[in-house]
Amino acid sequence: YPGRDFPAEQSIYYAYANGTSMATPHVSGIAALIVSYFGPKDPDFTNEKLCKRLLGAVKPQDIHAYNPDLALRNKMGVGYIDAGYALREAETVKPVQAGAITSDAQYYDATLSWQVTADTDAPTQTTFAYDVYLSDKEITTLPSKPTTVVYSHEKHAGEVLSHQFTGLESNKTYYVAVVARDRSGNTSERTTADFTTKLNNVPLFANPLTERVLILNTRPYYTYTFNVEEKDGHKWDFKTEGLPSGVTVTRNGDRLNMTILVGGTTGAYDFDIVLTDELKGTRTETVRYAIVPHNAPAVKARIGDVFLTEGDKPMTFSVKDVFELAPGIENPAFEAVTNNPAVVDVKIENGTVTLTPKTRGEATVTVIVNDGKKKSQTTFQVRVTDENASEVQALYPLPAHSYIKMLIRSDAEKVDVSVTSVRGERVIHESLVVNPVRREATLSVDKLAPGIYHLIIQTERATSKRTFIKN
Repeated sequence: YPGRDFPAEQSIYYAYANGTSMATPHVSGIAALIVSYFGPKDPDFTNEKLCKRLLGAVKPQDIHAYNPDLALRNKMGVGYIDAGYALREAETVKPVQAGAITSDAQYYDATLSWQVTADTDAPTQTTFAYDVYLSDKEITTLPSKPTTVVYSHEKHAGEVLSHQFTGLESNKTYYVAVVARDRSGNTSERTTADFTTKLNNVPLFANPLTERVLILNTRPYYTYTFNVEEKDGHKWDFKTEGLPSGVTVTRNGDRLNMTILVGGTTGAYDFDIVLTDELKGTRTETVRYAIVPHNAPAVKARIGDVFLTEGDKPMTFSVKDVFELAPGIENPAFEAVTNNPAVVDVKIENGTVTLTPKTRGEATVTVIVNDGKKKSQTTFQVRVTDENASEVQALYPLPAHSYIKMLIRSDAEKVDVSVTSVRGERVIHESLVVNPVRREATLSVDKLAPGIYHLIIQTERATSKRTFIKN
């Protein structure tokens, strides 16, 4: 097709990859001319040099100005191939460096502009193309490939050339470098600039579920309402991704209502809710939940024997320290009873058990928890003694090895403990915290040498002395 020009990049693609396009004979003919002309002069003439010649023979032209079909946008190359350009001797003078770069940055895109510069040994007397580099870090060394190439499209020196970057991040600083390049690969010094995109406060959940929600398999369903916050007042929409079966998310104003049908099955599930505003800013909120078996309340800390004194003040402890409830149980019912109210009076209120000593003797106390579906219980012994009884009701293990435990009779929160040798030398002195449920204090004796020692335990009420053997 003599006299007709074809889009360079499209023509080369069909000439080498397809082999059936109407552009094939045109580009193939120019390729043959290049090889026949430069091949004899250059014994090392390669396919890469041929390709460079063909691409350097482009007459930059905005083809979309001639064919505005949106279906062909960015698919028609950047100009026309010219056999005369392909056979020209290589250019040797580098083009003039691009001038100052101006930027018009929006939320997620930015348009960069600069003036076309001159190239004295180019056939058009203007720069052939500009290699543009974009980075979110300062560009100290140019990468091997530019982010994009902008052709002059036959603009004259001094005219404005622009390029728009899209898909950027909001409120972020970017750095750009522009290098002028001729057809033979000669390049100018770089021109640099930076710009910052505008801040877009994307919609987000004001009350996100930060941890995986545990849902008992005995529940028919679970609901949660997300409050969506849009600080800029932009319109927003949402979509779900990877939504499990039985889960629905609906919108009501600035709220998203989530409903999970349980159905008795167990397992862990994740899905995403993608919030998008009218500026196309997006945020992905991930929802994680697991349907777990509804087990009966477990006893996590058994209560040891309790020792009280006639007329002493009441002892209290929280049932939360005793039982571990299934996930999601918020208002369990508690009950505490004694088989001998004459020895100890038992009351429970707001999850706190109160033991009030009466007369000397023993009683069995039972604490029961009911979560509405299942219940559990634990029992312990209460001994009420006279006021002269020792503060230490039990000492174990004996002989001691690495530690020794003291069962404290009173409701003291801390005890002052000293260990002395048989010669009266104090070798340990510590303040120990008493477990409020088991009424135990634990002392480490691992560093003591084997032998006989005296243990002195002091509370606000009294001082007790015991002897133990360390193996």
